[in-house]
This record gives sequence, structure tokens and C-alpha cells, in this order.
Amino acid sequence: MGTPLVTVLGVVEGEILSYLEAHGASTMRRIIRMLEWPTMVVVMGVGALIRQGLVRGIRRDLEVVLEPASPDGPSRGEPA
Repeated sequence: MGTPLVTVLGVVEGEILSYLEAHGASTMRRIIRMLEWPTMVVVMGVGALIRQGLVRGIRRDLEVVLEPASPDGPSRGEPA
């Protein structure tokens, strides 16, 4: 039996947050490329972070830009 999905998602969430802290706002596509996890696992991690209010997804043209959520105000763009 492999590693539980909850554990994998927690690790991926941490890597996403670390990436955003180090590089600032980034497209979902770039984060998927930079992290060495299957695309769907990264998407699930992003969704969990958005639900927790830790990350904000903003639609820009055909991309979704992810940025750390600021605790003191609303999004600068349209939520994804």
C-alpha cells in the first residue's frame, strides 16, 4: 500500500506555498511544471489551499494566476 492521499496532498500544499513565497504570484501552469507531482495532485492541492483561504486564484485571460492570500483585504482580481 502506498502513501495516503491526505499525506501527499499536505506535502504538495506545502510545496505550493513555499514556491509562491519564494517566487511570488505564478500561473497555475508554471507551478504544475515546476513541482514534480502529477498534475491532478497539484490541482487538488491548489483547490485545498484556496478553500482554506491561504491562496487566491485570479483569472487573467486564459490563465489562472495563483498568489498568496493577503489577510487584510479582498482579491485584486476576479476569483477563479
